Amino acid sequence: VTLVKTDSLSVVLIALQSGTSLQEHHAEGPITVSVLSGKIAFKAGDQERHVEAKGLVFLEAGLPHEVRALEESVLLVTLPRLKQPTSSAPRLAKIADLENKR
Repeated sequence: VTLVKTDSLSVVLIALQSGTSLQEHHAEGPITVSVLSGKIAFKAGDQERHVEAKGLVFLEAGLPHEVRALEESVLLVTLPRLKQPTSSAPRLAKIADLENKR
């Protein structure tokens, strides 16, 4: 469900049943994926991380990635809408655990 869509930003709420996947894809700009509930496996390049509720994934532009729900999960995805194309060169994924930053 798209919650916000402007010329500069999209915010999307995604609910996944356990065992379902978002097949490999990429975004033109950088993204954040916040796990609101549940647990996912987030794969980018050769890295796969399990991210639980309160976890946050940041991904640079153009990096292919996929998501698999390890349990029923709800995600909030933020995508800046770029006006100029960005490089499609592979970049590293950075994953932060917000729970440990309290």
